[in-house]
Amino acid sequence: MKFLGRSEASIDEIDVFGGRLDLRHLLVWCLLWIVVSAVIYACVVTVDHPLALLIRDRTDPAAAAILLVRLPEAIAGIAIAGAAALGVWRTLTGQLPGVRREAFLACLGICVALAIKSELKLVFGRVPPEAWFWHQSGPLRNFHLFYAGSFPSGHMTVLAVLIPFIWAYALPFRGLWLLLCAAVGCALMIMEAHFLGDLVAGALLGVTVGAACRHISRT
Repeated sequence: MKFLGRSEASIDEIDVFGGRLDLRHLLVWCLLWIVVSAVIYACVVTVDHPLALLIRDRTDPAAAAILLVRLPEAIAGIAIAGAAALGVWRTLTGQLPGVRREAFLACLGICVALAIKSELKLVFGRVPPEAWFWHQSGPLRNFHLFYAGSFPSGHMTVLAVLIPFIWAYALPFRGLWLLLCAAVGCALMIMEAHFLGDLVAGALLGVTVGAACRHISRT
């Protein structure tokens, strides 16, 4: 019976980063990627350009929007320094327990997500709103290989990496963090740095990397 129990568990779970990952959770993530990818495509084709024009006609960049955009940049700088400092601590002491381990993985997740984001920007090469307004080409003609464009949003990626950690350890701040993400996203669109689809793609990338780091921290 024990043997059968282990066999059954091995069918439902797989090894990922030295830990056990439930295949049902993996299926949920696959479905999430499919659904959100469809949303991103819909944004690119039907929503992004009309929304960008509407925002340009009815808003002006404000000091508050500029400050909101600086927040993810500050978090990214802290994460890079934190990953380096905690990595050195782990090398010198041979251990990184408790909160330090979680902080290291969160910082490392931001660094990894930023690296992936940079490569994706070159692959997709989407012209940002501030440049698109000059020629206003069709939705699918707005992408150019090896052009450092706006897709996905690095600012939103940074904030989204922290969502799985906040969901696990800072329950009272869940709603506040989501509101902050939405506010930064609005600021980025007002400043003509990103389309809505860029923000959704950045959020998907960040949450995925953050969830992977959270899984590692539990192993």
